[in-house]
Amino acid sequence: MGIQGLQEYVEANCPNACEEVDLKAVLHGKKATSAGQPVLLVDAKSCLKHLYGPTTDWVCGGQWNEMLRNVEHFTRSFRQQNIEIVMYFDGEGDSRRLYEWIKSQNEKRQLARQILGHVMKMNSYPGKRLYFPPPVVNTCLRLAFLSCGVLVCTSMADLHKEMASYCQGECLAGVISHHADFLVFDVPNYFSADHLKFSKKDITTMRFNREAMLNELTLHHDRVALFASLLGTSFIPEDNLGSFYWNLLGPDHPLAKVQVGSFIFIDNLLQI
Repeated sequence: MGIQGLQEYVEANCPNACEEVDLKAVLHGKKATSAGQPVLLVDAKSCLKHLYGPTTDWVCGGQWNEMLRNVEHFTRSFRQQNIEIVMYFDGEGDSRRLYEWIKSQNEKRQLARQILGHVMKMNSYPGKRLYFPPPVVNTCLRLAFLSCGVLVCTSMADLHKEMASYCQGECLAGVISHHADFLVFDVPNYFSADHLKFSKKDITTMRFNREAMLNELTLHHDRVALFASLLGTSFIPEDNLGSFYWNLLGPDHPLAKVQVGSFIFIDNLLQI
């Protein structure tokens, strides 16, 4: 499942924890700056589909004019709602996340091979399932937002932990992202980047209610961190928790026989 599986579970099974909202209406009255504008911290990676998404000619690459127009529209939409945004980008990362980085790079190489294979064999444009943005897109997005007068930050360690700490420390109105880490961290408001919808009059999205989620899961606040760790995180990879998950299965569970069979098979291999 992994920690991100919690996000998918909540969206699919906890309707009380998910609420479609108008950002301007929700943030009205939350004075986070001296200018009176509420400030939202935005996870740039989670908003990539709004900035350089699969609708661009990403296979040929270099659609920078289109990307710049998307960034200008994104920025202007929030300013029209009298909402200030701060863009947060993922930086070098913590050395303890090296396992996650290696796994990600291997997945990207495999995806690149699939894209090249599709183009060579089918002579057609790959679908959204194979979407793979240019590696330089983060650097270009940083420069684009800076040119629009938006404050840009880059993480030095764990991106989501830094965003949560910055949001709480500076008394910001909330975060826009799409990661279950923010269901664990107690931020003022967690808005979905995946459900962002822009119109001439408003910006709507989904807001996740942490308290409602905990009630649905019958989970106490003191157990949230432990629960998240047992799901699998970048510091405790899901692969390392395999034996723990197997031990949770009762003897009557259908997969229990598979578990026993696997152990017998491995034991026989070791005896060869």
